[in-house]
Amino acid sequence: MLIGEFVPQIFETPLSAYSTLGPLALVLAITMVKEGVEDYKRHRSDYEVNNRLCPVVQPDGTDKAVAWKDLRVGMVIKVENKGEVPADVIAVQTSEAKGACYVETSNIDGETKLELKEAVTVLSVAAPAYGD
Repeated sequence: MLIGEFVPQIFETPLSAYSTLGPLALVLAITMVKEGVEDYKRHRSDYEVNNRLCPVVQPDGTDKAVAWKDLRVGMVIKVENKGEVPADVIAVQTSEAKGACYVETSNIDGETKLELKEAVTVLSVAAPAYGD
């Protein structure tokens, strides 16, 4: 279209650059605002999730509340019944026989179903029951 406007020998166009540029700029501006609002909402949601507290078991057996964003590899966390898990974790011990626990992964894949997970058998057999 731009070539047709400035070099009419090639082909003629009934449009001008300004009649196309205006609507294009309007659509791009609206899309940018929409994407910016969505990014801001996602940023606020991520901030809230990252600052949730999780009980971390200390070496002396006490619990200490730590923000999810401050969790590091090797920390032992305690998850209560129906509690949210802050990250990829390995079940070390559960209150159920054979170290079974059920995890709902609806926040990950949108599908609400319970998946059976089992604690690491080497660790769960050797460790005493929680609270002993």
